[in-house]
Amino acid sequence: MIMDNKIELNALQTEQQVRELALSIMRACGAIHESLRELSGKAEKENSTLPYALLTEEYALRSRANTLIIEASRLARAGITFSQQEMLETLELLDERIKETTSLKDLAELINSATLFANSAMSMQPSVLSFLLKNLQGAVNKIEL
Repeated sequence: MIMDNKIELNALQTEQQVRELALSIMRACGAIHESLRELSGKAEKENSTLPYALLTEEYALRSRANTLIIEASRLARAGITFSQQEMLETLELLDERIKETTSLKDLAELINSATLFANSAMSMQPSVLSFLLKNLQGAVNKIEL
């Protein structure tokens, strides 16, 4: 009898899993920075402040990722209903969407959803985290390229 070695762990049960989340968010921040660099030169006059506002949001998201790394042992917990793999795949898709987006408006939507999700990782209520992962998945899948 062959046993399947692939076991899907619930998300954020260990300190290492919290750090994986933080590193995925950091990767997305790098993609956001590059997208902002490319798209800010194309910003219309009525949106001239949007790139700066989004840069500020990127720094806030990066700060949240750093907090997750620092507080990883405290933030590890049981009771999350989605898998670590599902969460990381969503963040990988987020990273791809950020790199492919051609619109500051779409980039803003992705950043806002990522920030809400990252902030929810500080919550000890699994239902909040689950709801905001679904929100992030919706935003990632909504962006048309």
